[in-house]
Amino acid sequence: MSCRLLKCLATCLSDKEPLPTNYPRYVITWKELIANLDELGLELMLKSKFKPDYNVSYTDETGWAKIIPYLVFPADMYVAEDADCDDYAKAASAKAAMEFKRNGCFQCWGTVDNEQAKGRHAFNLVITGVKSFKLFDPNSGFPYAGKLFGQGEYGYIARAWK
Repeated sequence: MSCRLLKCLATCLSDKEPLPTNYPRYVITWKELIANLDELGLELMLKSKFKPDYNVSYTDETGWAKIIPYLVFPADMYVAEDADCDDYAKAASAKAAMEFKRNGCFQCWGTVDNEQAKGRHAFNLVITGVKSFKLFDPNSGFPYAGKLFGQGEYGYIARAWK
């Protein structure tokens, strides 16, 4: 992750504006999550013996809709290979855990095929329930940044996560 993106993340984490706090908290075990997402066709990009946490905390779609706008970063921070799509996804995932105490926001890799982009792309996946997830793009340069959408919507197809 580039120094510029890290500085933005640090600045975003230190903002004094009130953050949303009225969203429910749910928990699923890491083992259950892996099985659920595998059943939905999403491949885990970690070795099976590596489980970062025993439990994963998440909120529902309404809760994520309140949080997601705070997980979007300026498009002008993009630098190919240094601060690109996977770094934006990493920053959004970290901020969700650190600022909102929900670690059910993951980096996700797949493809996008729409009027703005075609090809491989990294974005984010959020757990919204048992065997349920939504996607979002954390780069404000994309027209759907900061909005939750489903698998296949706007041409986004999730294939792997971590």
